[in-house]
Amino acid sequence: MYRTLRTTVAAALTMAIMTLRAKAGDVSYGYEAVDGVEVFYRVAGDPANPAIALWHGFPSSSQQDRQLLDDLSDDYY
Repeated sequence: MYRTLRTTVAAALTMAIMTLRAKAGDVSYGYEAVDGVEVFYRVAGDPANPAIALWHGFPSSSQQDRQLLDDLSDDYY
């Protein structure tokens, strides 16, 4: 069950990230409901650039990747 949820979350977030419009330098925030679970995500960069996903595990937070997200947003989405 955990593996199925993890795969579903990964697929849903990938789709959300790929379809969300963000300008270079801007950071967008949002939630995506996956199997009834609200998942928070951040998106930055130009959607025309290659996409990259930064994943973290419990108990870490996407707050830890703020500087990295800013650094990568010039070249990646």
